[in-house]
Parts: sequence; C-alpha cells; structure tokens
Amino acid sequence: MKKHLLIYVLLIFVILSGCKTKKLTIVNPQESIETAIIDCINLLEKEKYTELLSKYIHPDVREDVLKHQTMEELAENFKGKKADRLLKALKIAQNMDVEYDKEGTLGVIKLGEDFEGPKELEFMKKGQLWYIAD
Repeated sequence: MKKHLLIYVLLIFVILSGCKTKKLTIVNPQESIETAIIDCINLLEKEKYTELLSKYIHPDVREDVLKHQTMEELAENFKGKKADRLLKALKIAQNMDVEYDKEGTLGVIKLGEDFEGPKELEFMKKGQLWYIAD
C-alpha cells in the first residue's frame, strides 16, 4: 500500500512540475525589424502619422527635425504620397529577408527593381529599438 501511495505522490509531483505558468510579457514592436514593420503598417493604415513618425524616426534625426517644425507639421507633410509609398515599401518588406551588418545595428531589406521608389528599406538600431533609417 505504501509503495502505491509513494508512486501516486511521485506521479502527481511529476505532473505538477511540468505545469508552468506562462508569463505574459508585452513586447515593444520596435525590438525587432519584423514586428516594427507590422506596427508601421498598422499605424499607416490607420493614418496615425504623428504616432508613426514619433516612434520610428531615429531619435538623433527626430531631434534635428523638431528644431525646425513640430511633429504635427511633419505628419501633415508626410501624409499622402510619402505615406503611401512607405506603406507599399513596408508591405513588400514584410515578405523579404533582412540583411544585417556585422554589428547588428543596421538592417537592410531589398525591395526589388520593380518598386517605384528607393530600392532598399533601412532600419537602424539604437539601444534595443529599431528605427526607420531613410
């Protein structure tokens, strides 16, 4: 009887030790180029240009830009043709491979010769986050 009880207790212990609670962590989409692309597409499709530009302009560039205009002015100038072209580029980019430099701080996606606009989309990393470089 003791032997069966011991086996039963050990079996429960083994079963319960395999049950782990999965922690839900909120990941910043800027932590990878792939998730940043999806986030950018969503923001563009919702026409949230100010939010897109605030998040995805490289901080060093953003600082210089904001010396001459507000983020709202920048967003107003961005909507339309520039936003449409970026959206098209991002939709192509989400199906392409990213080529990283050896430091892992620059990611380049070749868009192909058929794309009307720049043939590459570049992302630069600062800290743990990725920003659109061009």
